Amino acid sequence: MPLYSQAKRRVFATCPRGQHQSVIADITYHIGVPKEYEGRKYTQDEYHIIYQMKKRIPDDFPDEQVRGKMFEVRERYSDKMEAISGRKTPKLVEHIAMGLLGRAWTDVERYGKTGSTDPNEGRFDFETLIGMNCILMISHRQFDNGVWAFVQGVGPYEGDDILVPEPTIASLFAKDSTANNDIPAPSDDDLPF
Repeated sequence: MPLYSQAKRRVFATCPRGQHQSVIADITYHIGVPKEYEGRKYTQDEYHIIYQMKKRIPDDFPDEQVRGKMFEVRERYSDKMEAISGRKTPKLVEHIAMGLLGRAWTDVERYGKTGSTDPNEGRFDFETLIGMNCILMISHRQFDNGVWAFVQGVGPYEGDDILVPEPTIASLFAKDSTANNDIPAPSDDDLPF
């Protein structure tokens, strides 16, 4: 989905569908995200990965602040390493391990080192993905509030034209939201890793 669609703005740029060279711009980890499925409420831990595309938002786009910026799409991945909701392979494993890295994760990378007092010891370090170039397959879905873009697949990028992440559109709006109060904008020191 477009990253800044949830900002208090009426117009946002939907990422174009198809295959696109992209770069992983940011990864955040969210604990206890409230969910509901078939009337059952629960929480789950999620990784949010922000991909930026080589293609840029047109210069005639209505919101001047995002003109010329890379299109962005944020994909949410459950922290679960086992299949859920009828999927044969968890989306996190399918997109990142098999799609982007082109290999299966070891059990230690998936679940952590057995017998360790630190549950994350040996687990795959998602922060190492920031700056990694990839190919995204984007699809569109129509909803009542507009057209939304979704990541259908992720693959390795093997070209020579390497993209470098830019400040995300969300960070641009975060700076705007602090203009009229004394709350500081989030910094890299606020990230959980």
